[in-house]
Amino acid sequence: MSEREPSARPENPPRCPGNPGIAASGQVELTSGKRRWTESFDLVRIAAEELRQRGHEVDERGTWLELRPSGLVLQPLLVEMNRLAEGGVQTVTTIDVRHPELIKDGLFEFQHSTGDDLASSLAKGIAGWESIDLPVLLDALRPRPEKCQMWEMTFPEKDGRPGRVRRAVLGGVSYYAAQPQAKPAQCKDDSCEHSFCPCCFLTRNIEAFRMQIEGDGAYGIRFFAMRDQDNRPAADCRVNVLDFAPGMEALRAYVASWPGARVEFRKQFIFVHTTSQEPSKLLGA
Repeated sequence: MSEREPSARPENPPRCPGNPGIAASGQVELTSGKRRWTESFDLVRIAAEELRQRGHEVDERGTWLELRPSGLVLQPLLVEMNRLAEGGVQTVTTIDVRHPELIKDGLFEFQHSTGDDLASSLAKGIAGWESIDLPVLLDALRPRPEKCQMWEMTFPEKDGRPGRVRRAVLGGVSYYAAQPQAKPAQCKDDSCEHSFCPCCFLTRNIEAFRMQIEGDGAYGIRFFAMRDQDNRPAADCRVNVLDFAPGMEALRAYVASWPGARVEFRKQFIFVHTTSQEPSKLLGA
């Protein structure tokens, strides 16, 4: 991963347009019956502690932090907090991510979490982001992935447009099925334990994402597809946190191809970008 000198670090990194985050620190008022009290929070400190506990090197910079040596700039922000009727709190946060080469324009994602108190809920949200999103972004910066699979596509020079190599870094798939299916014969991935593998969301819906695959930008794509108890398909798809209707339509059709007829869901985060590395087909972690 590329390393950045301290002098090159932005003092006040911008925030992505549309990010509803309010603040990285402050106080919130809580009520329970007749009792009222306030709790302080410092999301930068909480994020730094959670990341360090998971083996990351972190520099705290006031309202943001930097992961070393990757150079990823992170801005965690509180969006909202609600007291739960049965006790504890529910929080929504965002993490705004930037990198001078990989994510120049930034991207952000939501974290939904609950906990016994404000601090524990915020920490759980950070931990979830670290386990799902961060491995994808870190592997995108590496010549070879360490935790994810990586699909690389070579596009030759055409109509004055230079040739390029596009990468799709495939995060792990969260999966639930009331009645899991055996691995199908057409799945060539030996690590596939279900009726799909980490490449399936993208490869089986590739036409809906051709613009992202063949383009020049960097795209964080989030897939969610499910079949409910009445065998009805549902899907959510976001590209750089924005709803992506063609993806939702493709995913609903994809659900209809799943074997079985009981409740099932699958979700995944991938990152598509241009790389200067030589193409190497599908790389395993």
